[in-house]
Amino acid sequence: MLILHLTPVSLSGHTLKGRWMFHAGNITNGADPTLDDSKWTGVGPSGDGGLGLPDVIGWYRLKFRLNKDEIPGNPAILIDRVSSADQTFLNGVKIGQTGKIGMDYIQNRAAVRLYPVPRNLLMTGRENTLAVRVLDTYWEGGISGFPVLGDWHELEIKKMEITGNARMADAVIFTFFIVFITFISFVLITGVRSREYIAFDILMINYFLVFILDSSLLANTAISNPWIQRLTLFLAAMIPASAFAFVWTGLGRGPGRLFWTLTGLWSVLGLFVAWPLPLSIHGWLLTSVVISGLAMGVWALWASVRAWLGRQPESGALVIGILMFIAGNIGDIAGIDIQRGPFALADIGMMGLMFSGAYGLILRFARFHREKQRLAGRVLQARDEERRLISRNIHDSLGQSVLAVKLNLQMISLETESENSSKLVRIVKDMNKIHSDLRLLAQDIRPPVIEEVGLLDAIRWLAQDFEKRTNIPIKITIPEMPSPSGRIMDNLYGIAQEALNNIMLHSDAATAEISLRIHGKKLIMEVKDNGSGFDVFREKNKFKGMGLSTMQERADILTGTLKISSVPGMGTSVSVEVPL
Repeated sequence: MLILHLTPVSLSGHTLKGRWMFHAGNITNGADPTLDDSKWTGVGPSGDGGLGLPDVIGWYRLKFRLNKDEIPGNPAILIDRVSSADQTFLNGVKIGQTGKIGMDYIQNRAAVRLYPVPRNLLMTGRENTLAVRVLDTYWEGGISGFPVLGDWHELEIKKMEITGNARMADAVIFTFFIVFITFISFVLITGVRSREYIAFDILMINYFLVFILDSSLLANTAISNPWIQRLTLFLAAMIPASAFAFVWTGLGRGPGRLFWTLTGLWSVLGLFVAWPLPLSIHGWLLTSVVISGLAMGVWALWASVRAWLGRQPESGALVIGILMFIAGNIGDIAGIDIQRGPFALADIGMMGLMFSGAYGLILRFARFHREKQRLAGRVLQARDEERRLISRNIHDSLGQSVLAVKLNLQMISLETESENSSKLVRIVKDMNKIHSDLRLLAQDIRPPVIEEVGLLDAIRWLAQDFEKRTNIPIKITIPEMPSPSGRIMDNLYGIAQEALNNIMLHSDAATAEISLRIHGKKLIMEVKDNGSGFDVFREKNKFKGMGLSTMQERADILTGTLKISSVPGMGTSVSVEVPL
């Protein structure tokens, strides 16, 4: 859970210095001023070193003396931070309470307490006893900071200043979550459904829900009740399980019997933690959650280091995040308090794990994308080579054979009778059409002019052939320019061919246009029409039948960008930019 360690603010009033005495566990007379607490444990000057798991409830007592001139007219006591639910007594009289203590407890995360004090409770010349009963289910809770006696209105201003630090921390954490939710949205939009990305989403949602339910925004509201408290505890107990699932899948492992057994045990442990049990049992269950989380961290560190040494580069980021996670939790268990910022070490460790995990996923996404581009390039190159071979075979072998048959039939028709001759003439005409169709088919598959005349004339030939076939006038704007490399020629020609084919099949266009130009160090090709167009965002599935994926793959091979612009009734534009 998130524990905010508020940055100290200088306080006006009389600081009630002394030594806090602490007693673990619940006793009925902890607020009695006459109780002998000399055998209690003395804790740090600010109360640190007291309450902590497996104890979830304990008493703090502080004795102090006052002079008459030290009592303000409208007295109040401010305690810098109490974590998490408390009942505060002065000289045996209850002066305030935040949250609820008991089996159906309600926690109010580490925050400033300000309680008014009746003047007649403050005694001069005698010892006063401030007693605070605290309940906390975090590893390290209790009181942090000396209590201050002062005027209510002045302390209220100071409380607002300190609370401002907590709001600043909330803003930082909310920004943190917004960044990651944006990252998750990007992953979902791009269609990534790998297990490690889903596990990371679950970890983010789990941690975000714990933060929201445990934040100061919901404290002392109608939603702050025992049921929400139990739900928060269950979700907090599941954080190690969701972190384990992320690391497990991030290392490329599939869910097996061990995975489901461990996550099942964590789920059962979470349900027990959320169940209303005696506080003593509850404390040991929470301790088990913390210990199991640390054990998970040690295993994850070992497994990620092995993956990193095994040349899985993104595992290096995971190693750093897991180290931060382990160090943060050990620091909290050891009671290390950081006074320069509003976050506990465990929170910083969890944020480190998430940042590193997200960075590792980005690295993996980039690596998979590069591998996909390389594979697509090899596939398209192999396909182009195959098309070139098929085109050559059709033109040189099958086309020549059909031509030879046609010529032989023509010669036979000249030597036969007139009745049979007319039949042979019809057959010769059919063979002539077959020969023409084969020639066009060979040109469609792979026109030989690319290698012979280069890209510019090949595009001109393609546009002119399109105009002959479709009777759609096409404007050709291709200035003279140096011929690009063979790879650029092949893929730009393929994109132009696919775009013109789409105009013929889908656009109902009256005119079309194709242009090539050089801008800086980029070659830009654009194919436009004035046809029916379509809504690019609403008809994404239409792209599958329009060869968009092939055009995009060709643009990716050239490390270029492909842009599709279309408006219903106003035509379509396909533009591709590639570096020279």
